[in-house]
Amino acid sequence: MPISVLSKYTVTSVIEDKPEKDSTVPQISIPVNLFIDDTSTNVSKRWQPLHCAQIQLAGVPLQYRNNETYSSFLGASEHASVMSISKLILQDIKSTQQIPIETFDANTKTCITFRMEVASLIADFNMLSLACNHAGATTLKFCPKCYADKDNCITKDRERFPQETMRTIERLRLRGTEESKKSLKKETGVKDYDNPFWEILNPHRDIPSGVLHLFHLGTSKHLLKVCIDSLSEAQISLFESHLSGLDSHQRISFNICKHLNSRQGKDLKKLIQVAPFSLSFAGLNAVYLKMTCLLALINRMVCKDAFDEEDIHLLENIVEKYLILIEENLPQLKNKVKTHLLTHLTDEICRHGPPLGYSEDVFEKRHGVIRAKLFNQENQLARSRDTAILFGKSYLFQHVLMGGFFQTNDDTW
Repeated sequence: MPISVLSKYTVTSVIEDKPEKDSTVPQISIPVNLFIDDTSTNVSKRWQPLHCAQIQLAGVPLQYRNNETYSSFLGASEHASVMSISKLILQDIKSTQQIPIETFDANTKTCITFRMEVASLIADFNMLSLACNHAGATTLKFCPKCYADKDNCITKDRERFPQETMRTIERLRLRGTEESKKSLKKETGVKDYDNPFWEILNPHRDIPSGVLHLFHLGTSKHLLKVCIDSLSEAQISLFESHLSGLDSHQRISFNICKHLNSRQGKDLKKLIQVAPFSLSFAGLNAVYLKMTCLLALINRMVCKDAFDEEDIHLLENIVEKYLILIEENLPQLKNKVKTHLLTHLTDEICRHGPPLGYSEDVFEKRHGVIRAKLFNQENQLARSRDTAILFGKSYLFQHVLMGGFFQTNDDTW
C-alpha cells in the first residue's frame, strides 16, 4: 500500500545521507520497525487465523510512540501466512533501496528521494520463533536467541547466529528420513521453511522482547497466578478487599483472582505495581512476596525512557536475584521461556534502546479496527484487498487534513 506509507512520511524529518554525485536531489534513509501478529479472536476463529502487518518509523519520540498517527497498517489476510505477507512487504522495502522513491519535504520545501530499511521486527514470542526458524517454546532448545535448554534456563547460553542457523536448515534438507530430521530439530531447535527475514536482518538479535508480552502477559501473569493460587479463601478475600481500597474505580480489582487469565495487559501492568502491598496485607509467603517486589521493580525500570550504564547494571542485578529465587522456590516457572528471556533483557536495551521504544501497544490497539474493517463489508469476496483500500483512503484523507503536498501532472508539488 504505497499510498499509506508515502503520504504519511513526506513531512517527517530523518537522517540525511550524502546525495549521489549525479543528482542534486538529496537522499534520506528511513529506518522502520515492522510489526507482525496473529490477531485471531472469537470473530476470526482459531482455525482461521487473521494475520496482519503494521509499520512505524524507528526512533519516534516516546511521547508520540503510542499515538496511532505515527504507525500505519500494511496488510491483513485470513488465508495468507505471515511469511507470505512479510515477503511482499520486504520486497517493497528492498526495492526502495535499489530505486529510491521521490517525494517532497514539507519542512524545506524541496524534492527528496528516500529509501527504507528495517531497524527491527516487533512481535510476540510465537512470531519471534517463526521469524527465527525456531521450533517454539516446547522444544528442548527453547530460546530463539541462544542455545539455552530447560536445564540451564536461568542463564544465557551460546548466542545463535544466522549463518549457523542457515547451515542447520541445509542439513535438515539433506536428511533422508523423517526420524533423522526430527532428531536434528530436537537437538538444535531449528525448523525448515522459507523465511524472507534472513535477507534483511538478523532475527535472533533484531527482534527485541516487548513490554506487553514479556512482562504484563508473561512473567507478571505467571508469578501473580502462582501467588494467588497459594492463598487460602480467607487470604484471597483480604487481598481483594485491600486491592479494592487502592482501586477506587474497580477497574482491575473486580473478580481479579477469578478471571486473572483473561485480564488484559493494561490491567496486569497496574496490578503488579500494587500487588506487593495487597499480597503483604493478605499474608503471602515471604519468599513469594520478595519475588513479587523484585518483579514489580523490574517492571518499573523497563518503563524508563532512558538508560545509563548504572541503570543497566542495576537492572541486571535485580533480574539475576529474581531468577535465582525462581530457581530455588518456583521450579514450575523456571522452564517458562519468558522467564528465560529476562536474561537477554539488558542486551536488548543496550542494542535497541528503552523497551518503551518498541512497545507493542500502538499496534495491538489497532487490531479491533482491522477486524471491524475486515468483517463489516458488504462484499465479502476480497476482504484483504478491500481492507487495504479502506485504510489507504483513510490515510489519504488524513494527509489532506494535515496539509500534505501532492504531485501534479507537470511534476510540481
